[in-house]
Amino acid sequence: MDNISSTDYCAVIIVGAGIAGLAAANTLASNGIHFIIVEAQDNVGGRVKTIVSSDNIAVDLGAQFVHGEKNNKVYELCTTLDCLVDDEDESDEFFLTSKHKQVDSELAKEVWDIREKVLDKARKVKNTKKLFGDFLRENYQKEMLSTVDDADTRQAFVQWLLKIEVEDNGCQSLNDINLTEFGVFETLDGDYMRPLKNSFQPFLDYLLSMIPTNQLRLNSEVTKVEYLANKHLSIIEVIDRVDGCSKKLSCDHIIWTTSIGHLKDNFSQIFGTENKLIEQKQSAIENFGFGTVNKVVLIYPPPMNFWPNNVAGIYLLELPSAPVKLSRDQLSFLATHEVDPQKAQCIMDAIVYVCPSAAFRTVSFSIAGQAALFVEEMSEMVLCRLCHGILCHYLEITNEDKNQPICAL
Repeated sequence: MDNISSTDYCAVIIVGAGIAGLAAANTLASNGIHFIIVEAQDNVGGRVKTIVSSDNIAVDLGAQFVHGEKNNKVYELCTTLDCLVDDEDESDEFFLTSKHKQVDSELAKEVWDIREKVLDKARKVKNTKKLFGDFLRENYQKEMLSTVDDADTRQAFVQWLLKIEVEDNGCQSLNDINLTEFGVFETLDGDYMRPLKNSFQPFLDYLLSMIPTNQLRLNSEVTKVEYLANKHLSIIEVIDRVDGCSKKLSCDHIIWTTSIGHLKDNFSQIFGTENKLIEQKQSAIENFGFGTVNKVVLIYPPPMNFWPNNVAGIYLLELPSAPVKLSRDQLSFLATHEVDPQKAQCIMDAIVYVCPSAAFRTVSFSIAGQAALFVEEMSEMVLCRLCHGILCHYLEITNEDKNQPICAL
């Protein structure tokens, strides 16, 4: 993109070219307001990132579902762009135990109903010091007693529900979440995990098509913001991450859309001269919960015959009586690659849901909590071995070459 000159001025500067930043840019553009977007990375999209593999497969490394339909602008736009899997084309999902047995669909429905009942109850709690994780565990155990007769299965469901909440809330621990503030998050009505036909790329391309290229600056990291009260202007200092040069922009307004994690690490430094702003926002930023969710994608050669027909996803239910442990071969492999087996086991334990792409060439594994941090320490080769091992256990896949993943992303 064009270099930022020392005299650049515009009405609005948008910091961050993720979906929030691009959506803000589209709104400004449609109303004739001049803006510039500055993005520290060399790509746009933020958590939405699609790559094309060597096998010409589009893979969403970040977000891959549309969550909710009612009052959801993302859903409305994706519908217009015809990039959502049609309702009639959507397949089934089911629970599969670590003893390779499919859970009865009626029981599964009751478990989902229990989850909604407990979460609705949590949203209504006011003025309590009870921790979110403790609240869920207590209520899930209570509700399960009258629904699931088998103690082994009952305990497995309680643990599964707790793990899925860690993933859904993107936290390191459920007790990091304030129970009285849980209800603030709005869950939109409609399909909560609507898949896309061929990645989020068409959605991203549409947003980009509305933005002039000379108003988008990549590799441009904001390092300082200062407000000049006497001129009613904000001065933004930007470092070009390619040549290292520092340049300045001026504007009337700033729309800040970077991640909360970036703000946690850099807020005081970036806004160091703005004491009033720091007083207003510092506490909220520091106390805002922020965790890590990572995703591993395995690409398989066609056809993926080991995957059940007409199945959009599988919920993995690990029974206490049949825990999924590292095999001797896996332990030997980890030792050869100097990987801590306890961290590897933690990653395997955190996997509660697996799903294929619409084209049935990839399988995705979402990993949250402490295990998500361990993922960042592992090589793709190790993650490939661990995640494929999970599939092999639950789906009883043989180790034939045709069933081996080509690579992990």
